[in-house]
Amino acid sequence: MRWLVALALLAGCVEPLEGDYDPAAATEVVYDEAGAPAYAGQALLHASCGHGSYCHGTAVTGRDRLGAPRGLELDLDLASRDGSAGDVERLAAVQEHAYALREDLWTEVVRGTMPPGGRGEVALATAPRYFRGTGAERQPLPAIGSAEGRQILRNWLRCDLPVVERTRARDDGRPLAVGALVERVCVEASDCAFAAAARCDETGTCAACAADADCAHLEGRAWCEAGTCVAAVEPTWASLHAVVIEPTCAIAYCHGDAEGMNEAELDLRGVTESFDRLAGPVLGDECGDFGMPLLTPGDPDRSLLYQKLFLAPDAVEDEAVCGYRMPYAADALPARWVDALGTWIREGATAP
Repeated sequence: MRWLVALALLAGCVEPLEGDYDPAAATEVVYDEAGAPAYAGQALLHASCGHGSYCHGTAVTGRDRLGAPRGLELDLDLASRDGSAGDVERLAAVQEHAYALREDLWTEVVRGTMPPGGRGEVALATAPRYFRGTGAERQPLPAIGSAEGRQILRNWLRCDLPVVERTRARDDGRPLAVGALVERVCVEASDCAFAAAARCDETGTCAACAADADCAHLEGRAWCEAGTCVAAVEPTWASLHAVVIEPTCAIAYCHGDAEGMNEAELDLRGVTESFDRLAGPVLGDECGDFGMPLLTPGDPDRSLLYQKLFLAPDAVEDEAVCGYRMPYAADALPARWVDALGTWIREGATAP
């Protein structure tokens, strides 16, 4: 416990920690370069104390501790960046420990002994950088050794060290355990690939695309369709089958389930096999004597395949197209996909 004695000896003649505090300022959210959030005081202490990789990191051992004593762990990183439970126990223990030592931590910062120079430079050089604001307006969080940085830290310590715990609700439905939930922000367009919204706006939010250019970062070529990026498709059966038919139609319980289909239903599995089947007769009880073929090269209006997809989204059962719009009980396909199908038919519906 020699380090506690040393901290206590330093406690005299420094600006006291006690005093008024601002709860709103203590929960100011800042973001690292990847868009992960933290409260400003949490970010300062985490980045300055080894950020989990050096010095006061919970799992750090040996030389990487750079002289930091075991038992003084200050790794205040998020417990989870996804829906997993994450490392809640670590975050809770570090928060409790830092709270107990808040006077001593403040003393070290004011005296300039934390973060340390010398051997500590390697930890500071690799520390995450945090920013106030998002997008083009973001500004670096003041350093912990600056007057403004110390003020941020002191107010945060006075407010009992609130922390951001995670960026997403837990998949298991359990409540927050030690801190707050704050969603991450996007930094660039590639951060929005998961959302299919594709555009990172000036507020750091993944927003609806406005043009095809907003989808350029996604894998493969993509179009902006009604605010959402969708895979681009060429007016060929090979492209239509790969992008539209196979993932949307030739699936279980629809046109890709051998056990679930009867002989009157259209099997759309296989790019060549499905094309050959399009030349067959119209089947199904709903069609009755209606004679529109599945595919009429050169004429989308006489091609049942096209008409079934072309129906308005709010259309109900219609004898003219042998039943319901497709995909059944799902959103209508993007208009540009349907247009590509119409173009392929209009240009002769050539084989793959």
